[in-house]
Amino acid sequence: MKHLKGTQDHEERRREESRKQRCHLTATCAVTEGVLQRQAVHNAHVYLGSDGRNRSTSQNHLIQILVLFNGGFSQHPDLSPRNTAGLVTISGETPPTLRWVFLDAETHEMRWGGKQESEGQICGPFDWTKDEACITLEDWEGWMTVRDPSDETRMKKELDLEDSGDI
Repeated sequence: MKHLKGTQDHEERRREESRKQRCHLTATCAVTEGVLQRQAVHNAHVYLGSDGRNRSTSQNHLIQILVLFNGGFSQHPDLSPRNTAGLVTISGETPPTLRWVFLDAETHEMRWGGKQESEGQICGPFDWTKDEACITLEDWEGWMTVRDPSDETRMKKELDLEDSGDI
């Protein structure tokens, strides 16, 4: 029995340590041949926009105006004591600041911001899936990336691109 208890304790400590490690997020999806939208999202990194929105992209010309998600789990004051069920990321602000990641309760999009922006939003609990390959929110691991045409127009202006092609 002692060996089993020691193994369980070791696994629990290992899981807690993995929650403290900062990480980048990568979008994955089932890619079927000929499905361009899925191919554009598969293996794309998640970035922070200056407007508090999270974006997934693999397009190099967008990366120059976005900040790579660099975060991990943290104690969130709105969740149970001594939890590590909140999700934080380091912003691209000057100086870089630790910001909360949350689900916007009105638009249902993943966003980031300070405590004030996260109030009234869904801030967790976030967790790993059992294999620690994906992140869940409230025990749900289904995520969706959507294309926002108004977002594309704004980014083209930021990049000073002509409106001749798709970003």
